[in-house]
Amino acid sequence: MRIKYNCSHLGKKLEGLSSITLDNYLMELSMFADIVKKKAEDIATADVRMYLNQDGILKMSTIRKKLSVLKIFLVG
Repeated sequence: MRIKYNCSHLGKKLEGLSSITLDNYLMELSMFADIVKKKAEDIATADVRMYLNQDGILKMSTIRKKLSVLKIFLVG
């Protein structure tokens, strides 16, 4: 599943980020999309919670990192 977005607010948030950061964002979003398997407009808070809790062994710092990436793309 691919995440497609067309949000004007993303330009400023992504401006100046390194290619490594952008690659990491893409990897995180791809993992999320592979698990959730929904269109962006159909994603609910419960889906994000399920994704963040799927392993049950993630450190809080990892959960915060994953959540921060998802917020950039899912919150307007």
